[in-house]
Amino acid sequence: MKFKFLAIGLSMLALSSAHVEAKSAKDASLQNPKILLSKDKAKITFLGAEDTSSITLPTSYIRLPFTQDQLSNGKSITPDIAGSQFLLQKGSYKISFTGTFQNTTEDNNYVYYTIALQVGPNIIFVNTDNQENYEGDDFNISSFYKVIEVDKPTYLSILAKNSTPSTFPSASAAITTRSIVIQKL
Repeated sequence: MKFKFLAIGLSMLALSSAHVEAKSAKDASLQNPKILLSKDKAKITFLGAEDTSSITLPTSYIRLPFTQDQLSNGKSITPDIAGSQFLLQKGSYKISFTGTFQNTTEDNNYVYYTIALQVGPNIIFVNTDNQENYEGDDFNISSFYKVIEVDKPTYLSILAKNSTPSTFPSASAAITTRSIVIQKL
């Protein structure tokens, strides 16, 4: 029994010492941030933007604009003047998108929409979602992230369309708010 208490006491002492050591290591890294960053990653390159303008989605793809609250760091990601295309320099990127979609048809309970990622002339990722509209349940949030690599300067866009089947001819969808974050890896 004496040895069990000794073992428990030594374990608690070891854990408390580890905690102090971990805190010391954390404090040391704050004093010298170069420990955490390699020479190549010394500057983080990113672009973030959002938009709150409501857009009724047509049945063919449109480029979604991101014109509000643009924040960027670095020169590898450049938005066009409309905020709907982003020029990416050679490298790897993580793209994150979140959008709020709304069924704008009062007499129809179903609406489908498709979100796509276009890199250059190619659509490389497609996410089709649907919304079943119940009373008081008018919005749906969709998001995705994708890691891509481009070997030359290339344009990136987020596309969206109303993809409701023809069995619901009057169904209409709109995107109300959206955000994008592009980070060079």
